[in-house]
Amino acid sequence: MLGKAFGRDEVALGVFTHRTTYLPGLLGSLRKIGDPPCVVVCADGPINVNMERLWAAFKRTQARYWVFLDDDIEFLGGDVLGDCVKALLRNRWAGCSIYSTFDPQSRAVDYEPWREGLRIAGRLKEQAAGWMTGYFMLVDREQVGDIGPDMSLPDANTAIDTSYSVAIRARGYRLGLVPHVCYHTQKDVQANVAVIHQVERYLMAKWGPFYWQTVGYTGCVLEWPIEYRVQDQPECFDA
Repeated sequence: MLGKAFGRDEVALGVFTHRTTYLPGLLGSLRKIGDPPCVVVCADGPINVNMERLWAAFKRTQARYWVFLDDDIEFLGGDVLGDCVKALLRNRWAGCSIYSTFDPQSRAVDYEPWREGLRIAGRLKEQAAGWMTGYFMLVDREQVGDIGPDMSLPDANTAIDTSYSVAIRARGYRLGLVPHVCYHTQKDVQANVAVIHQVERYLMAKWGPFYWQTVGYTGCVLEWPIEYRVQDQPECFDA
């Protein structure tokens, strides 16, 4: 894993969470991608605070590439980390994400033949993306290591991944989507309209139309076609 050109110490993998519910699934799935070490930040804090804690932990490593993970995903197989790093270098991206599926049956598939079938069907593509989905965000420390989560968001659990991505894009860096898939636990999340409007006003004041032009849906969820749109709210809210 990671290929001949990359060593295990070049990529730091980490997850931040306020619970332990999903950690066994995530940590157990690491064996499917070469069993890399993973930093776990488990603290009773909101998303941006815990992400900042993981960001600080990454800065104490020597790794060039950092991978921020949600706790409720599982890897399915393949050289995910090596292929993402290669895609960054090949496309001159500063960061990337991967596809996801809500289908629990995906955890039992023969991963590479299944992935190849999705590629042939045109459902997985290596492509530029406006933003990185929060369940998997791999970034190049040498380019954007000084950029951390937005600690001024009016709701500390909302728009963390999109605001982080937009801060990177605002520097002129590019992001991408790599044709690998992880399993993501589907949860019923009820939107708070008052919070949404508060965050919208903050983002518009900070970034203007650039934010909304950047965070359009990328087609990264296999169950949602590219035409999918969340009704009555922008696509910037963390599940």
